[in-house]
Amino acid sequence: MNQQKNNGKADQQNGKTPGMTDGKVNLVDSIQAEIAPEISPLLKFIVKYGRKIGLVFLLFILAAGGVGIWETFSSGRDQKAQIVLGKVLAVSDPAARLKGLEELLPSAGSDMKIAVLLPIAETALALKDYPKAAAAWQEVSGLAEEPFKSVALWGYGSALALSGKEAEALPVFEKLAQNTGNMPATRLMSNLRVAGLAESLGQLDKSIAVYEGLLADPDFAGNKADLEQRINYLRQQAKK
Repeated sequence: MNQQKNNGKADQQNGKTPGMTDGKVNLVDSIQAEIAPEISPLLKFIVKYGRKIGLVFLLFILAAGGVGIWETFSSGRDQKAQIVLGKVLAVSDPAARLKGLEELLPSAGSDMKIAVLLPIAETALALKDYPKAAAAWQEVSGLAEEPFKSVALWGYGSALALSGKEAEALPVFEKLAQNTGNMPATRLMSNLRVAGLAESLGQLDKSIAVYEGLLADPDFAGNKADLEQRINYLRQQAKK
């Protein structure tokens, strides 16, 4: 810690500000300059700043019964990286937080990469940077195993749709709907997204077929009268 403080003082004596690169503040470097090995790991930051971590991040924890992600955070394999991530997550300004997360990502080890990508996806979504959110979710889906993979694919498809890329989002939700390993709720919600996207793309026959499949699905507990009404409407539209 003393060496890190001395490095910071040396930077100041040389006319440099700690955490500055080419005249720009690097949030991750600034945080790393403050970290001592004895500081508590990321778990304390999650407890303290849980609201800022966000729903999607917590969804990943719940998706695996709280085991996989917490084991990664508490393993101690890269405690300093965990602490840096925790401090970046504590940044209140979303744009600054996203910048810090993106600075951290290239140096994140394989066991930390998903933990960095998750808040990148959610923060980008909050900032309505849908292409960036989609890219982060897509990368997570390629790294994660089930049930994380399905959650990431849902986020990826949703971000694509919000980006106006319904044609690219449609096969993502079709893949989720066809995954027999998914829980019934995931499969049914994915089918609803397929039906809605197909309709918006003018693929009315596909939309009708999916809605009819939902009507016949014993796991569907929604309002079947609404589905029947939608099917009748689409059939009328298809005749025009």
